[in-house]
Amino acid sequence: MKTNKTASRKGFTMIEVLTVIAILAVLGGIGFGTYMAVNRQAKVTQCEVMIENVSSNLESLSLSKADVAELGSMLDSESRMPTGDGGNTSTENLYAVLAGDYDLDGEVDDDRTPAFPEIDPQYEGKGRYVNADLLIVDPWKKPMRYNHSSDPAANLNNNVVNGFDLWSAGPDGEFDTEDDIKNW
Repeated sequence: MKTNKTASRKGFTMIEVLTVIAILAVLGGIGFGTYMAVNRQAKVTQCEVMIENVSSNLESLSLSKADVAELGSMLDSESRMPTGDGGNTSTENLYAVLAGDYDLDGEVDDDRTPAFPEIDPQYEGKGRYVNADLLIVDPWKKPMRYNHSSDPAANLNNNVVNGFDLWSAGPDGEFDTEDDIKNW
């Protein structure tokens, strides 16, 4: 009687299965790390574009005498720029002027048009610039900071070209660190 020494194999050995799992885990880790790095850089770029968009709209702002009268203390009377002290809620006046929401009720006033769609509080698309508190926020949903005062001594004026400062805390969410994103 002959015995068949070559037994037929059915399935994979435990070593083979563990090897495949290890390879998939390494590839998954590399893919996830790459995704996170690309996502971080995309948000940094989005924030830079936001700051440039807000800055250029603010620089080209043209307010009528009626607008200036209605905005009152929200504006620096000489430069006609929104005031802001660089604090946590410093973008409120900036939002009001650019969104056309002079009474800060969360709706664009009837006779006004937002400077650009993303500043409109009713905007539902991706990349909305405004939070529920009517502050301009960065891609990490943290309030940005804005500085321009009617008192020259109170101005930081890091941006000497246009006389106002606008900045984000950046990816780490902490101000005055290396990753802050600024208009100067």
